[in-house]
Amino acid sequence: MAAPNVPIYTPQAPPSAADIAIQGAGQWAYLEFQKLARLFAGQPWVQLGVLSAPPAVPRAGMIAYADGAHWNPGSGEGLYVYKSTGWKFLG
Repeated sequence: MAAPNVPIYTPQAPPSAADIAIQGAGQWAYLEFQKLARLFAGQPWVQLGVLSAPPAVPRAGMIAYADGAHWNPGSGEGLYVYKSTGWKFLG
């Protein structure tokens, strides 16, 4: 499992224009998609980062975990969903 605040996927830089002219960008894209597929294969859970501030642009259906101290949408620390009427506590 990845350490907190460490990205679990870091894309490789795309090839230079000269490399694309020789081998195309398709191979690079294929390898990046393979890395993503391995990352999510068999993953039975999702881990949300704990937020200390609300998302800048909340959208209906967004799910977030509030720290309850710096960002308290209403019921302290926990899981919230954003609806048209605001953040609703899930637990």
